[in-house]
Amino acid sequence: MPTGGQWSDYQEGGSGGGGYHQKKHMRRGKVFNRALQQVAAGLEKRGIDAAVSGHMAKLILSRPGVVITPKGVRYHDKKFTYGAFAHSPLASLISGIRAKKQNQAALESEPGYMQALAELGLQRDLQTAGLAEQRSRSILDFGDPLFAGRNRLLGAQAAANPFSTARLLERARDQSYRQVTDTANRAGTLFGGGYQSGRQEAERVSGARQFDATRSLEDLLTSLDRQKAQAQQIYQVGKSGALQGASQRLLAAGIHSAKAPTGLKVRPFELRLPWRRPGHRVVSYAP
Repeated sequence: MPTGGQWSDYQEGGSGGGGYHQKKHMRRGKVFNRALQQVAAGLEKRGIDAAVSGHMAKLILSRPGVVITPKGVRYHDKKFTYGAFAHSPLASLISGIRAKKQNQAALESEPGYMQALAELGLQRDLQTAGLAEQRSRSILDFGDPLFAGRNRLLGAQAAANPFSTARLLERARDQSYRQVTDTANRAGTLFGGGYQSGRQEAERVSGARQFDATRSLEDLLTSLDRQKAQAQQIYQVGKSGALQGASQRLLAAGIHSAKAPTGLKVRPFELRLPWRRPGHRVVSYAP
């Protein structure tokens, strides 16, 4: 049961009265706490800070006309689950979410902001389009589909490129192996130490070439990713500046920001619980 207040009850829709015994007393406390916790959790999912979500849930659940039941919340002849009530118009109004959306919509529809955003987006797209083309070309030229990631088409094209760096390195490796074999044959050491030494040297040279080529591609791709991130960061900074400019222009034009209701206090909560006699008992809890 909540602490710091008192329960009071009265009969609605039926005859009879009587007080609650301890079992009923505990039950309504559980119903109230469950409603409070789930509404607060729903508000947090909508971006309300956890430090204030509990108090905000109390403000919402204590508005006139809100009735808490064991299965959910009733408000203006509508039924909600506890979690769904956190997304109700009333919750949006009290929590300030509606005001925030209204302000955001006003800012984003301001002509100066829209023009600035379009210019920023065009600049970013031009920069990233060139980066994307360079990235695809470098992967295609290298010829290893692993660098294509989820782009299956690019991976297939890279693997099929007969003049790719990977394919040329394979040919050079195979050719060096044949030269080692031919040299060992002529010297009569194909099954001796001379062949093994030549083969190991060819493998070392081939591995070094493969490592250098792969490292060069990885460095290039890393650089392209960094440039893409920088372009996006410039866009975000410009967007923030455009929003501030739009806000100042709206204020100068006398258009004030929407705000959440102020001065609200937690009122007594109302619980509607099934009663053993006809009708329901409405329980009021004063915080």
